[in-house]
Amino acid sequence: MFCGFLTGTAGESLVTPVIAKKRVLYDILEYDPLLDSCNMGSEEWAMIAGSIESNYADYDAFVVLHGTDTMGYTSSVLSFSLVNLGKTVVVSGSQIPVSVPRNDGVDNLLDALLIAGNYDIPEVVLLFHHKLMRGNRATKVDASNLDAFNSPNMAPLGTLGISASIRWDAVLTPPKQAFTIDTRQCENETVLQARTTQYFLCPQPKLRTRKVFSLTFGNNSFLQTCSCSRA
Repeated sequence: MFCGFLTGTAGESLVTPVIAKKRVLYDILEYDPLLDSCNMGSEEWAMIAGSIESNYADYDAFVVLHGTDTMGYTSSVLSFSLVNLGKTVVVSGSQIPVSVPRNDGVDNLLDALLIAGNYDIPEVVLLFHHKLMRGNRATKVDASNLDAFNSPNMAPLGTLGISASIRWDAVLTPPKQAFTIDTRQCENETVLQARTTQYFLCPQPKLRTRKVFSLTFGNNSFLQTCSCSRA
């Protein structure tokens, strides 16, 4: 989703009412086919970065709607792929699909549109459950609650309640160099996360995977690392 400011009229795009003598225009780009986020990998991350690069000059901010399983990986990869980023890129999604009556998708989407359309935060951020986090510091910590993401080693950049509160002292300063992308990625490593009896391989390993890292959380956990020809 691409975001820009308007002072005149607009066509068939999503447009907000006039606020402070401006309106925000949102254009939507949908990939085909749509993927479960478990199947996201280096090719899809490069495709998202390429879409932002292709439209960078025409829009003021970008919103990436994403499944939660690998959302933290995508926001982290984009933070390194989008070099000298001078515009806001918000990654968000939901635990419960918007098609379900009781869902968190509407709130997360509206928060993402608010941040992208009204705040200049020149970095990749992950927005979830009214919490704005740096993209490469956020991780999924809960698969069964709405407050699914946290930033363990860095306080959130902001929170959204009745109003948005941004920690501007923690926001990155705009770069002086020209924007570009770097989609080079190592595909020979994957991560095994174990929380009590649940195990996750992220991203999905490929046959050429050479190393597996194991991260364990919770009681009675064990740590085991190995090197193998495939995972």
